[in-house]
Amino acid sequence: MSAASLLAVLAVVLVPGAGATLAAFRPGRLTVEAALALTFGLGYAATALAATALAATHTMGRTGFVIAWALVTLALWGLAARRRFLRPHLRALRADARAARWTLAPGLAGLAAFAVQKLRLDSGTLLSSSEAAWRYWGDGLEILHAGRVPPTTLQWGMELPTTVSKVILNSFEAGIASVAPHGAPPTMMALVWLGAVGLFAALLALGRALGLGPLAVGVPAVLLVAPAALPLNSEFAEDTTTYRVETLGRMLAVCAAVVAVAIVRGRAGRREAVVAGVLLGAGAGTHLIPVAVVGIFAVWYAAASLALGRGGRRRAGRVAGAAGVAALVTVVVWLAALGASGGDLGFQRARGSGGYPGFPVTLDPTKTFEVVKPSHPRGRRSGWAIQPSQIGTVAVSSVFNEVQITTPRRDFAGLALLAIASAAVLVRRRRSLGPAVVAAWATAIVLVALGLYFSHRYRTFVPATFGPRRLFEYGVLLAVLTAFVVASAAFRETAARLGRRRGRGLRRAVPVAAAVLAVLVVASVSPRQTSPLEERGLQLMQTLARTVPCDARILVNVRTAGSFEVLARRTSVGEGMAPYLRPSVLRRVLPVVLGAKAFFKDPLANRAYIDRERVDVMIAVGESKVGGRPLLKHGRRSALKGVPWLRPLVKTPGYTIYATPTLARASGNCYNST
Repeated sequence: MSAASLLAVLAVVLVPGAGATLAAFRPGRLTVEAALALTFGLGYAATALAATALAATHTMGRTGFVIAWALVTLALWGLAARRRFLRPHLRALRADARAARWTLAPGLAGLAAFAVQKLRLDSGTLLSSSEAAWRYWGDGLEILHAGRVPPTTLQWGMELPTTVSKVILNSFEAGIASVAPHGAPPTMMALVWLGAVGLFAALLALGRALGLGPLAVGVPAVLLVAPAALPLNSEFAEDTTTYRVETLGRMLAVCAAVVAVAIVRGRAGRREAVVAGVLLGAGAGTHLIPVAVVGIFAVWYAAASLALGRGGRRRAGRVAGAAGVAALVTVVVWLAALGASGGDLGFQRARGSGGYPGFPVTLDPTKTFEVVKPSHPRGRRSGWAIQPSQIGTVAVSSVFNEVQITTPRRDFAGLALLAIASAAVLVRRRRSLGPAVVAAWATAIVLVALGLYFSHRYRTFVPATFGPRRLFEYGVLLAVLTAFVVASAAFRETAARLGRRRGRGLRRAVPVAAAVLAVLVVASVSPRQTSPLEERGLQLMQTLARTVPCDARILVNVRTAGSFEVLARRTSVGEGMAPYLRPSVLRRVLPVVLGAKAFFKDPLANRAYIDRERVDVMIAVGESKVGGRPLLKHGRRSALKGVPWLRPLVKTPGYTIYATPTLARASGNCYNST
């Protein structure tokens, strides 16, 4: 990881984040863990919203971003200083550290170990990451070069309306790209570090807020590391090793949940609810799913806390008022960003039982796009795209391992044991830890219900499989959180039964053990280094940038989302966003993808496709990673060798670059992305 890129990202985010945290909260309202987490969350929100304002006013650029960032940072720190919060905050945080040292120490030890481990991330591994990572960064670069959100974008070899569902994220990326050194991969990996460490801090703060004490560190340590000794889905852990923007969305959503728990417990009010709304609004413009899931958890936590605790109508009114403020601010921030940016939201409706708009009912264009072959809708006879029993099985399996259709009995047994232990917590620790248990289980039930709804309402692969693909991965978060609530309740019960002297010894021994175990868990997993396949992929991008004019149209036997645009600064006909929920765009894109597959199967018989798409350069990728998925299950590099109208430009063991007769027309007069 580039030290310069990391320092630039940390300065851009954490400096305004610290000022925002000190300005937004009164002294004594923050624990040390919450202050650390909100420095990440509010720093990202402040910088991203400032960048979004620049994109909306057509003033995005390096100079504009630096000026806007400086003004926002000075304003936040000036507000904190004007209210004379600096010294009182420091005194309050120092007092909290002394009073909760046995709770704080394990968390800080685990957080420090995790942050150091993530410094070893290698940017070359991004070529094996999710395709969408490159698309999002490409969208950010387009905003930077246009100075605004452009009305159209060049994807799949054609001009398409720009999507703005993640406009806050894309604007943030544009601002970061304008000031960060050393290009895209090091900067993207610095953001991986930021999101991973920020999410660890946020989960740690949430555990402390929920009352998990010294065991709070176990939630992020287990969830974000996923040690091999535990039978848990490693989705969250894998997401912290690569550029998954959902990690940033999770960080913001969990930070908002920390504030929400403080409001429910009477440690914050409507002023802090505004902060939660800003975090959720920025999170919705970054990645909507974690905001929705964590929002469901927060609502259930508030309801359970009111039902199991005391306070009556007065407390219920205070919580409801704060929730209304947070919801209003969330909607205002999110819709203001979307409305000011223009563009296409990209969430057009896919019909339920009537097929997909513009396609025959016998064809599932979303599945066809996914597997690159004609596919039929599922569940046309049964009424379910996925059977209800299968939905339940997948929901359980997604907690203990990767999503599977068949689930081992031990998974159901483990879930049953967790349910029994949760019931015991409700009996013994109803008011203190009971709300967290109820919220976790209720949220899981809502996610399964949503999975059933989408499976019954729709027939196409997207959105019928929305539950298993996008929601059920949060089951592991809810399960880990519940498990540590149970462990915390057992720890309290044991300490209380041992008496004063022996109980005090246990209360000191457990934090020490938690700190040691957290560090060992984090150290047990080492980040992967760049593989030879990824090195050859980087070499391909560099070679392509040197040898091919930048306005040349290329065709690759790998379907990508934006890696060629970002790394090689070239337009690939087979590259762009997945238009699952955009029927009008999918009708135009699907023939391009299927045509590319047909060409690589039989180049001589499909010469018309090359002429129609005006392809100048062809790339046959073999033993290389280029940030996408092959169009064919088995590579057919040899199929291009006998094509008389293709001239080899570069030939290596990992790839071959060919020129078509139209390459001479490419001028090379276009900008270079960074």
